[in-house]
Amino acid sequence: MGPDTVYTGVSAALMLAVRLAAPVVLVAAVVGLVVSLIQSIFQVGEPSLTFLPKSIAVGLLLLAMGPYIGSVLRDFFFYVLTLAGG
Repeated sequence: MGPDTVYTGVSAALMLAVRLAAPVVLVAAVVGLVVSLIQSIFQVGEPSLTFLPKSIAVGLLLLAMGPYIGSVLRDFFFYVLTLAGG
């Protein structure tokens, strides 16, 4: 296993991390923005109000994306095994 193989594996792992984390971060940001907008409209200055909606939204997203995440991780595992095998 040469340096180019390691570079390919690390590059694929980083892209996988971005692909799997991006929807979660995006949903959390959008929910936080919406809740902050609602707070500013009603002039509520409580910073802890964004925690529960973000948690629920991210939890539901992870439940919905569970099979996709599992299949992507499985495919990546087999990809790494083929890289290591030669």
